[in-house]
Amino acid sequence: MKITIVGGGTAGWISAYVLQKSFPKHEITIIESSKIGIIGVGEGGTHILGSLIKNSSVQEDFDIRDFIVATDAAPKHGFKHVSWTNQKNHFYIPLDLNLSSDPRVDDFLAMKIIQGQPIHAISDTGVLIEQEKTIFHKDNINIENLEGLSYHFDGRLVGEFFKKHVVEKGASLIDAVILDIKIGQEGQIESLLLDNGNTIVSDLFVDCTGMAKLLMNKLGGKWISYKDTLLVNSALPYPIPYNPPVSLEPVSISTALSAGWTWRLPLAGRFGCGYVFCDNFITFDQAHLELQDHLGIEIKPFREIKFNSGRFENVWIKNCVSLGLAAAFVEPLEATSIHASTLQVQKLVSTIKNGINDQSIREYNSQVSTLYDEIKEFIALHYTGGRNDTEFWIAANKAARTDFVNHVLEIAKTRFLRPEDIPNKESNISYQAWNQLLAGLGHINKDVALKQLANKNVDEQYASFRSHILSRLENCKTVEDTLVNGRFNVAG
Repeated sequence: MKITIVGGGTAGWISAYVLQKSFPKHEITIIESSKIGIIGVGEGGTHILGSLIKNSSVQEDFDIRDFIVATDAAPKHGFKHVSWTNQKNHFYIPLDLNLSSDPRVDDFLAMKIIQGQPIHAISDTGVLIEQEKTIFHKDNINIENLEGLSYHFDGRLVGEFFKKHVVEKGASLIDAVILDIKIGQEGQIESLLLDNGNTIVSDLFVDCTGMAKLLMNKLGGKWISYKDTLLVNSALPYPIPYNPPVSLEPVSISTALSAGWTWRLPLAGRFGCGYVFCDNFITFDQAHLELQDHLGIEIKPFREIKFNSGRFENVWIKNCVSLGLAAAFVEPLEATSIHASTLQVQKLVSTIKNGINDQSIREYNSQVSTLYDEIKEFIALHYTGGRNDTEFWIAANKAARTDFVNHVLEIAKTRFLRPEDIPNKESNISYQAWNQLLAGLGHINKDVALKQLANKNVDEQYASFRSHILSRLENCKTVEDTLVNGRFNVAG
């Protein structure tokens, strides 16, 4: 079987890596033009990517420390949300809550709410955040093996890292631009005409052309927009040099501003930053000025990026599958793009192994649609924290209250969410991450928390849990120790 991936970038090269490892006898070709670049402003993954580079889902063939050094990576333990409520406070969502099903976590969260304490030190990763520790050992060699972790990194370098491994293992790389896409009589992609004069035919094409959606648009794919639920539609990315002293936290920080929110991701040597906003409420120039006023420094944006959040009705049409931004985009909050792309390619592997036919394609499209729709609902919930100080926040709060979000909010008035409340068929965002977000936004009050802990004594359980994780962290570096002049000292 010949598989041709069109487009590189993070999604393209991770897809190539997973497909090649899963099908070593298949012919894998990647078409990527050196004339078309990407912005390496900084990206972050979830536990899904963390699992991938820990090699739990593919055969091991590289040292995780090589990945860290090659991609300017920094450890990521979760998300910090600042000023997302009418109280202008902040809260954390530990990354391992995305995959948690430990019933103690619900009780620990309830205990923290009752005590009026920060709510994040209820999981392994949450304690890491609280203790300002990383998984890197003081010996500069070993790494603590905790589940549910990931990294911040330069997206451009991640693509280069996986490209190196894929090409070394025998995949074909073609540096060219597509001039024409020929469609066959049955509506399938028959061939691609390249600017180097070559014509490419393939059994399966994978569209990783990002927001250009080159192949899918040619096939007439129908776009299902999320714009009525998620209002932000523009991004202003910019870098900030790492000039100590600065606040170093191993989390993605999102700070709510007048017409959206900013991101700041710590990489090795610098921060990757941006402002995601709705241009119906603020212009690019106004957003730029607001940012500089907020930060107290002059910034130089790369450019303005326009986007329309949503997904294709069918991400698999005929002999073409779209992945990454070419398939869907739910605003970058919670790092769901790489998360979903990795899940997509894993589902693609399963579909190919079980046999491609009309039924399996329909099932794949249904699964991926559910995946993105579930993520959309989780992101929408973020906008219900009660901010009403600007026109944007009033509108965003109203738009975010979908039927499902309202259903969740009603449940939270009387009890914690349970596994059956969040089907989580495809997205791997656990109901416990939903509970954490609800608590952070102020939707779970002390009465509900007391009800959760009725006739329970969790003090001993929590003390035992905390003692266990703290003992594991004794040999681990602090965040400050881990970064040496902005770079990881993992080589010793």
